[in-house]
Amino acid sequence: MALWTPENVNGTAMAMFYAPAGTTRPTDTVAFTGTLPSPWVNPGGTTEGYTIATSAEVTDWAIEEQDAPVKRRTSRQVAVRCTLAEATLENFKLAIGGGTLASVVGSGSAPSRKSFRFSNTDDEIALMLLSQTLVDVDGDSVRLGLWVPRAQAGGSVEQAFRRLADYRKYALDIAALCPSDEIESFELTAAA
Repeated sequence: MALWTPENVNGTAMAMFYAPAGTTRPTDTVAFTGTLPSPWVNPGGTTEGYTIATSAEVTDWAIEEQDAPVKRRTSRQVAVRCTLAEATLENFKLAIGGGTLASVVGSGSAPSRKSFRFSNTDDEIALMLLSQTLVDVDGDSVRLGLWVPRAQAGGSVEQAFRRLADYRKYALDIAALCPSDEIESFELTAAA
């Protein structure tokens, strides 16, 4: 008998979409290479894919009169991390956690351009991750989605302006703001 099942060892890619918090979750039928309707945005390629990190902190409530804890409280955190490979103003805004994008219309021979203004408030977003095909415990091919209804992006943004030495990329760290029981992983019904 084998100690592992080779078919269960697989890799997969994910696609991420985000929208303002409060946006309704899309249907389970979106294809991995598909698009979602506005206001959903796909930030494009990443340098090394996505990491979904979870952690739990357990706090025991103790009293002097009892050896074992009277209560135990568990606090869970969920975060999504990646490095965005596409250096756009929209991705810059996402990576720093908010701001205002504007289009400045040129006059005369001056071209139109986009403008970015920093903000003192952080934007809350809804987050949707879609996987390509995985193999479940029964050996069936499945696709999974991850839904986070309220999250906040932020991180350390560095832009190197060194000709050909490196390209600009934005480290992205998205922390869930909603209780962990509102975060849902679900099976997608569309083909990859």
